[in-house]
Amino acid sequence: MPIAVYDVLDHQDPEENYCSVWDGRPDGPNFWIPEQHRAAVGGFLFVCADLEAAIISRLRIATGMPDLTARSVIGAPKIGDALASLARLLPLNGLTPDQLARFSLWKQRTAYIFSVRNLVAHQSPAWRAGWLRYHSHDTARDISDPVKLLYVCTLEDMDCLARFAHAQARCLYEVTLAAPRGLAQWEAACAFFDNNQLPPDARR
Repeated sequence: MPIAVYDVLDHQDPEENYCSVWDGRPDGPNFWIPEQHRAAVGGFLFVCADLEAAIISRLRIATGMPDLTARSVIGAPKIGDALASLARLLPLNGLTPDQLARFSLWKQRTAYIFSVRNLVAHQSPAWRAGWLRYHSHDTARDISDPVKLLYVCTLEDMDCLARFAHAQARCLYEVTLAAPRGLAQWEAACAFFDNNQLPPDARR
C-alpha cells in the first residue's frame, strides 16, 4: 500500500522518548531538531512551494487571459481553490475525457500532498530517531479523540513524499495540456507513487 497507516496510539506514551523544542534548556542536547529531521521537513516544504507555484502558473495559463490580467484576477488563491478552478477550466481548454480523468487522479494525489504539507507547516513537531510526531492538542477544537490529535510518519516516508511532490510538479503540464508531447513524466510520477511508501493521509 503506497500510503502508510500507523497506529498513532503506539506513539503517545512517554516511554516512546520523543523530544520537542520544549524539552530542556536552549543550549541542551534535546532542544533543537536534529539535522536529519530538519532536512526531511525542510526538503518537503521546499518542494511543496515549487508545486504550488506550478499550479497557480498553470491556472493563469488556463484562463486564456494575458498574464498580467490573469495575475490581477487570480491573485494568490488557496491551493484547494486553485485546483478546483483548474478543474473547471480544463474542459474549456480542449482536454478529452481520458485526459480529464488523468487530471482528476493528479488532483486527488496533489490534494493529499497538501494535506500533509498543511499539517507539517502548522503543527508543532516532536521527534525521535527515524520518526516525526505531530500533536494538535494545543490548537484543536475537539480533543476528545486522541487518534485525531496525533500524526506520525517516518523520515523515509517524508523524503519519499518530497520526491513524489517534485514528480507531480514536473508532470503537471503533461497532465493538463490538450496535446502533450508525451506522458513520460506522468508515468514516472505514477510509478513512484505505486512503488514507494508515503506518509499517512492527514485528512482525518
